[in-house]
Amino acid sequence: MKLKIFWTGLTAFFIPTFGLTAVPETVQWTWDDGVYLYSSPVRLNWNDWPATLAVTGLLGGSLALDRITRRNLMPYQDSGSATTLRHYGDVAQFAGPIAGCLFAAAGWTTKNEDEKRVSWDLIESFLWANAISETFKFSLGRHRPYATDDPFELRPGSTSGGFPSGHTISAFATATTLSEYYPTWEVAVPAYAAATAVGFSRIYANQHWGSDVVGGALLGYGVSHTLWKRHHSRAQSAWELNAGPDGIQLTRKF
Repeated sequence: MKLKIFWTGLTAFFIPTFGLTAVPETVQWTWDDGVYLYSSPVRLNWNDWPATLAVTGLLGGSLALDRITRRNLMPYQDSGSATTLRHYGDVAQFAGPIAGCLFAAAGWTTKNEDEKRVSWDLIESFLWANAISETFKFSLGRHRPYATDDPFELRPGSTSGGFPSGHTISAFATATTLSEYYPTWEVAVPAYAAATAVGFSRIYANQHWGSDVVGGALLGYGVSHTLWKRHHSRAQSAWELNAGPDGIQLTRKF
């Protein structure tokens, strides 16, 4: 219900931004993007093996350290700093839609198409990242560290699964989108630092295992990077209708 209300509100906000005629096309593209993201594993080829091995190694290493990390940080879970960080993470996870609305307002006011594209990428990456996160959580039903001492305890179908961290996947999706559109260290460093703080807040407050956070970071990056590549390619091959002294010309950019 909350997601439905959230989506309805965003749609109402973006209709005047993108124009009524663009809404059906935007909805179709968003759906196609989701299908592409969910079907990504079946399209893996030999060129993807280095990245796949790297992801497997990072997840495997974090799984091996789950108990140690929890044991070292658990004494601080009720500390003032843990509480402060947890509140920060609860708010910062929504940085994507908040920034998206700000970019949309700026793009609509100044008629800047680039800012409009950034705004929708921030919103879409947030939505699909969370959809994928909830799919994993429901499918695996991994128990959270405050509920069990065993990081491998699973209950598929549970509505309170812990893998991956939803806060972290949202934060890294936002950081990646901003870094893709503005590829400078002045943007990337603070964006990823803020996202990392969100992830650490979940471990520090004993809400997630370390591997939940690593998984969320990897998925958040993967979702946003994939969407950015698709949208960039789509923009490069867009059709343009131009009227000039020689008449009307229909061209396509490649």
